[in-house]
Amino acid sequence: MLVSLVARNIWGRRTRSLLTILGISIGIAAIVTLVAVTEGAKRSLGGVIRAGGADFIVGQANAADIMISTIRDERVNEIQQMKGVDTAVGVTLGTIQYGNNPYFLMFGIRREDFDLAEIALIEGEAFEDKSESGLILGKLASSNYGKQVGDSIEVGGKAFVVKGIFETGSVMQDSGSFADLDTVQKLFMKEGQVSMILVKVAANAEVAEVAHSIDDAYPNELVTVRSVDEISKLDQGVEVMNALSWAISLLAIVIGGLGVMNTMTMSVHERTREIGVLRAVGWRRSRILRMILAESLILALGGFAIGSLVGIGGVYAVTSFPIMKIFTGPSLRAGPFLISLAVAALLAVIGGLYPAYRASRLSPVEALRYE
Repeated sequence: MLVSLVARNIWGRRTRSLLTILGISIGIAAIVTLVAVTEGAKRSLGGVIRAGGADFIVGQANAADIMISTIRDERVNEIQQMKGVDTAVGVTLGTIQYGNNPYFLMFGIRREDFDLAEIALIEGEAFEDKSESGLILGKLASSNYGKQVGDSIEVGGKAFVVKGIFETGSVMQDSGSFADLDTVQKLFMKEGQVSMILVKVAANAEVAEVAHSIDDAYPNELVTVRSVDEISKLDQGVEVMNALSWAISLLAIVIGGLGVMNTMTMSVHERTREIGVLRAVGWRRSRILRMILAESLILALGGFAIGSLVGIGGVYAVTSFPIMKIFTGPSLRAGPFLISLAVAALLAVIGGLYPAYRASRLSPVEALRYE
């Protein structure tokens, strides 16, 4: 009887219920989209952090973004000589104008360091050492721009020839290109500077110990990043996106909770006499409480279902923009949906608790007298 009564109550006020569900779904859709896009960005940055066979990367301490991290070239050789370090490789990266895209990613690396970076060529060959006109193009960039081996492209006003096509599995890297380190440094006007250092630890050394020794040797100058969880050391953009996700989640909870509370309070007010009848025929206060909470939970879950579907569409819409394709891809794992489900459940509790408590405290005699 409880289930049928809950369904009847929601259906009997379907316009109000639908508006409440739609209100909740907007917040849920925003949460799914933002969290999924943020996770995708983290995964893309993680591909850079775990580049090739490197155990961790070294960047400039307190840099707002990995793109503007600057480290003097000599630090690469110094770290190479440190105890426990097998190989240290400097890489310069940044965004540059290519056609209509001002955010084309370009990485500078020496030809001799391809092995550590594990750059896998799927077509053509690598550019020659000290080459000023050759580059290799990522598989995604090749597809997006329609460029193949042997084609000429102009990047940042400088002409290059595509020597090969590579694939790393990282969205960021595969959407860009690699060229000789000296050439890229000149192109970005960063002569004598690298953006990050890839570090491979010796077989008999501990990764954590080597990373700590570098941090200690260059305090407030260099910082080591071993995992995506530490990316905020180098890139504040992801932290901003995380904060935005939580801010919107909080806003969705407040607005959605108020919407559910308004709907359920009005429902209780309109059904005062009905609740009095139920109490008179023997319904306990706990059962009245469960009925109202069940109604609010169904509204919240309805908002979760619709919001999740809209959120999935939002993820693909956001990541379909050319600029977004460079930095992130759709990440539809369980995380965003679990967070949204928790938010929906919280909305049901917050929005339904007061009306449910109010309904359960109604006196049967007073309720039956209500007109």
